[in-house]
Amino acid sequence: MDPLEKKIRDTFQNIPYGDGGNVLDSDVVHSLEINGDQAQIVLVIPKQYESFIDSTTQKVESGLKALDEIKQVGIRVVSSVGELQQGAQGAGCAPSQGAPQQQQQKPQNPSAPVRKAYLQEYENVILVASGKG
Repeated sequence: MDPLEKKIRDTFQNIPYGDGGNVLDSDVVHSLEINGDQAQIVLVIPKQYESFIDSTTQKVESGLKALDEIKQVGIRVVSSVGELQQGAQGAGCAPSQGAPQQQQQKPQNPSAPVRKAYLQEYENVILVASGKG
């Protein structure tokens, strides 16, 4: 296991969530991407646990920033995994400035065309181009 991965797992196991669990064991952390010194994380916090959103996101952010390898943290909070699939087109994590904010989805116009998201069944996709146009 990568040393940074171990540090992150230990950090998440020490962040309480819900009724005595932690964010790692409670499946709150849906995804975490690290690019250099930037981390982008998606948390799934159901509506019945809305009261935990602020404290959980603050603890996750401060826990990740406490690691030497991470300087910026972007957090996205959704209430279900279904929201991620609906917002897969261009929805990302914004770096948090001060208190993290929950992203609100705009209602879609029913007459607007619906774009289909491709490759949803894959977690990571790697594209290789030779540059010989």
